[in-house]
Amino acid sequence: MAKLIFFQDVPFEAFGVEFIAGYLKSKGHTVDLIILNQEPKGFDPIDFLKKEKPDVVGFSITTIDFNWSRKLALEIKQEKELRDMVIIFGGAHPTMWPEMIEKDGIDIICVGEGEGAICEVMDNINNGVRDFAHIENLHVKIDGKIIKNKLRDLIQDHDSMPFPDREIYYNRYSLLKNMSTKKFFSGRGCPYKCTYCNNHHYQQLFKGLGKYVTYRSPQKVIDEIKEVRDRWGFKNVYLAAETVTTNRRWLTEFLVLYKEQINVPFSCLSRVNELNEDIIRKMADAGCYFTSFGLESGNERIRNELLNRKMSNEKILEVSGLLHKYKIKFLVHQIFALPTETPAEAFETIDMNIRMKADSTWSSIFQPVLGTEMYKFCKDNKLLAAENAVDNIDSMYGDSTLNQPYTRELSNLQKLVYLCIKFPALVPVVRLLIRLPHNPLFELVSKWNQLMSFRLRYRLGYIEMVKIYLGSNKRFG
Repeated sequence: MAKLIFFQDVPFEAFGVEFIAGYLKSKGHTVDLIILNQEPKGFDPIDFLKKEKPDVVGFSITTIDFNWSRKLALEIKQEKELRDMVIIFGGAHPTMWPEMIEKDGIDIICVGEGEGAICEVMDNINNGVRDFAHIENLHVKIDGKIIKNKLRDLIQDHDSMPFPDREIYYNRYSLLKNMSTKKFFSGRGCPYKCTYCNNHHYQQLFKGLGKYVTYRSPQKVIDEIKEVRDRWGFKNVYLAAETVTTNRRWLTEFLVLYKEQINVPFSCLSRVNELNEDIIRKMADAGCYFTSFGLESGNERIRNELLNRKMSNEKILEVSGLLHKYKIKFLVHQIFALPTETPAEAFETIDMNIRMKADSTWSSIFQPVLGTEMYKFCKDNKLLAAENAVDNIDSMYGDSTLNQPYTRELSNLQKLVYLCIKFPALVPVVRLLIRLPHNPLFELVSKWNQLMSFRLRYRLGYIEMVKIYLGSNKRFG
């Protein structure tokens, strides 16, 4: 059967890769995966590919992964022995920016879901056919000509699909296999239209191809949790889907089953406007110890008019109080150096965190992701620092790619959020510090905040926390 090898740069379980691997293996194909920074010193991916001789090399990427992954793709194509290997890129970045197929080193991109499309590629190769020109969801480059195929219907019945394949991670990387908290996915899609996110683009892209927001049944998720518990074990569960709290009927049924059949502490993503006292009480009763949600900005103009979050300060404070009441710790996601943001507006974000008594924060620097409404806003208002600025984004925590006033101050504030939240008396001092040039001390404070947030989210021991964080540091750096 045909063989596919995925590459990624840092240690985390990518659900998309696991779902594709599980589906391909169910059809008899072979799938492997390499995490580059977890391989021994001196590991050479080119030598590895020459030895393993896969038919397909895959990359599932977001915007911050584009540069390293394409560099490796180019290196593969420069090797005469490897040139016949099919290189496929999938994930959020090619779905948002399909024009990347024009770049050298890329044979195929997959737009949207990959299970069916990649399986057809593998089936064709297995049958001695290297014609991929008519496979739905794929853009294919043939002798410099690009063929853009139509999109296929979205998967609607997730219960009919195999479980995501964790063996491609756990068989090779004990760091992930032995994590005390294991992640699970309950569904796909998000119904909201936040302007900085890709979901509003996806909703238009896949319109008419089936329901965009879909779920695995509660029992199917429970069955997967049981299998993972029995095979590899865990102490805690993390429900990582965007829509865990969106469908209250689904959530209520899941919580009952979870308490009856699993009954270990769990954490999850949530959204403030979806939470009320009844839901929070049920979550706590079923064992929820932690949740995270997006504030993004403490300024209502930015949050609701610019970012289209549609939630009030009053609702955010109400939900924060209820989470404290039921002893569910929470982390607040927020973005600094947003388009048109002033230092005064950014300090409203700090003030909201203090009023919410947030247990932890996760703060990023705004980056205009290709294809989003905010990217268009930045381009139309000439806020991009350079025409190709987006091509060089390799972190959501590094330098801003916008050309606007106060960039240095807002970037510094993102690094010093921890001091403000944990020690509110230091806010006047931070107002002065953010005027200084970037420096290693600010970076150190930011890294410590990320480390503590990482530990809280996954309930990690200190040694486990350091190992995972250091391995993922490029993604958070």
